[in-house]
Amino acid sequence: MGDERDLIDFDTEYVLAEVFPGRVGAPAVYRRCTWCTDQQPWPAAELTVVKTRVSGDPRGRLLLYCPDHVDGRGAAGPAGTSGRTGSRCPQCWVEVPAGTGFCDMCEIAVG
Repeated sequence: MGDERDLIDFDTEYVLAEVFPGRVGAPAVYRRCTWCTDQQPWPAAELTVVKTRVSGDPRGRLLLYCPDHVDGRGAAGPAGTSGRTGSRCPQCWVEVPAGTGFCDMCEIAVG
């Protein structure tokens, strides 16, 4: 199977459950809002996914937005969001769990 990023267009909003139905029952790590500080999983039907351009990867990256944050996605990038305290994965922009040093999304070492 190919990369799921190839299935959607850049800079277009999609409902996660509609474009990636496999995420409905996926582990919680695949259903977290990029902006939420608590990193609790959301139902895939409530998340918006957007593929954005990123240097070094022509396929881009997928960012997920809960209903509370989808309207603020044009402001600052996830790294500039206030209220975040932990280390950030430079590839996925998710908060790395304290003590592990590894991103839950892409499993690269952060630190």
